[in-house]
Amino acid sequence: MSALKIKKIVDGAEKNTVKEKPSLVMTIGHSTRTLAEFIRLLQAHGVSRVVDVRAMPRSRHNPQFNKESLPGELKKVGLEYIHLPGLGGLRHTKTGSLNVGWRNSCFRSYADYMQTPEFERSLDELVLLAKKERVALMCAEAVPWRCHRSLIADALLVRGIRTEDIMSATRRQVHTLTSFGKVHGTTITYPAEVSGNSQESHRPTRAAATHCEDLTRRTLNDENHHIHAGTVSTAEGHRRHPRRRCLSAVGADYALTIPK
Repeated sequence: MSALKIKKIVDGAEKNTVKEKPSLVMTIGHSTRTLAEFIRLLQAHGVSRVVDVRAMPRSRHNPQFNKESLPGELKKVGLEYIHLPGLGGLRHTKTGSLNVGWRNSCFRSYADYMQTPEFERSLDELVLLAKKERVALMCAEAVPWRCHRSLIADALLVRGIRTEDIMSATRRQVHTLTSFGKVHGTTITYPAEVSGNSQESHRPTRAAATHCEDLTRRTLNDENHHIHAGTVSTAEGHRRHPRRRCLSAVGADYALTIPK
């Protein structure tokens, strides 16, 4: 959807609220929830619009969250939907990265993408929507610290926008800035920590941080688990990061225990 159409959605709000920032952006992962469970969570937190930040907005094993059907199902219960592919994953690693603090190449690639004009434009579209509505960023991964939406939350936070992760029907978790992030105005980078004469990359502060499932997809041959959108197999991923890999390498249906 173009920025012009998004401006129509917010009905000219930006003209009257030039200096106003959204008070809140929420995030949620659909994971293996049923559609009914997912909708109950959204309603419990007063969400009015789902902002889909999956690069590939579909799931073979959870087709209830496919882009072809999800918007219509949400519309039936009074919820709006928009897909913002400019905030999706599936980004490529750059040479000379400013974000080598991330050992995981998927997070590092997304952090590199966050420095681009395309990301800035897409984030501006999100902010514009959030000025008028209670929005929830949606991706596939159940927990935010294993998902690229945590990096989007960092980008919102350095712009003064509060972000909270929906964890259950009764609890939201306030997002805090990634501990090794370096803020420069309204941009954030994740450099390696300088220790003596060496530089050390960081491990994530909580669970093994891997990028969001939507960064890659399976081929039809599930046994091989090749990364369809790139050239690296999961075996290569394990050589680079033996304890951590993109959850997306096992598809967008990775099951975690989900709080009800």
